[in-house]
Amino acid sequence: MDATSIAAAVILFAMGTTWWWYSRRKNLARANCAASAAAGAPAPLEGFERMEKAVSELIAELKTTAQRNINELAAWAARLQELVGAADQRISALRSLEGARPRPAAEPAPVEERESVAVLAESSPLALAEVANRLSKQVGDEAEIARKLGISRGEVRLLFALNQQRNAGQA
Repeated sequence: MDATSIAAAVILFAMGTTWWWYSRRKNLARANCAASAAAGAPAPLEGFERMEKAVSELIAELKTTAQRNINELAAWAARLQELVGAADQRISALRSLEGARPRPAAEPAPVEERESVAVLAESSPLALAEVANRLSKQVGDEAEIARKLGISRGEVRLLFALNQQRNAGQA
């Protein structure tokens, strides 16, 4: 016997063993499927079909839930638009009523006045103190002076003190 004959015999033996092992596994699988079917268990294909049906039902339920949520959100958005429109009407009515009345005293000074005061304050605190002193002779109320100058009441008091020190230094 030469090496080629031995190699061929080993290959045939391996093929025969593999074929025997495969056919035995196949027969065992068939026997297990038959036993499962006799016991009432579903075949593997039936289990897949049931799972596919359950997933399809779940997807359909998700679609209906999403559509219901979209419809609810659309209704809420429509109601919100109605409320915004009603609020806009009320605001415009209040503004028209407010336009007939004089401005309340607590309202801050217009932006132009504040900007001129800010420019004045940057140029010289003494100049701002002089403006505050002139306003005190006209108005007399610290809160009103502060509102007109666009500064706090404490700053108005400091300006008065600065003006008094300056007047004391000149005398």
